[in-house]
Amino acid sequence: MVVFRKLDVSMRLVVLILLLACTVGCGITHAIRPRVKSPVETEEGVLFRHYAPSAIRMNLAGDFNQWCDTANGRPIDVKMDPMQMDEKGIWWIIKPLEPGTYQYKYIVDGGIWQHDTNNLNTMPDGYGGSNSVVTVKKRAKVLTETGAGE
Repeated sequence: MVVFRKLDVSMRLVVLILLLACTVGCGITHAIRPRVKSPVETEEGVLFRHYAPSAIRMNLAGDFNQWCDTANGRPIDVKMDPMQMDEKGIWWIIKPLEPGTYQYKYIVDGGIWQHDTNNLNTMPDGYGGSNSVVTVKKRAKVLTETGAGE
């Protein structure tokens, strides 16, 4: 503080601006993340997206795939509904689903279960956390064309 008092008013202002810029700038770089709308209904199915640039692997799990087979008492099937990552660190998958309401989560790196932070529709998961919920209104084009699910 002694050094700061010895500086003239204009220098104090410069030092304060630099300190403020550094503090805010450092905080912003960690807080900025792409805005991701998820889930989004498309003609091909439901587009699920999740921002996790440091993840190595991501899977979509839900009641539509028996929670990546874990509902059957088996270990996570990492080959089931794997997601792809784009250049911004956003993982995505388009999942054809019949009309209805579904619960889901993301499995990060084969063991971390996360609800969709971009989706405010949730319900308790029975383990102290939340499942995300999506309601599909239209049948995916790919299901209609192939007759799947009939």
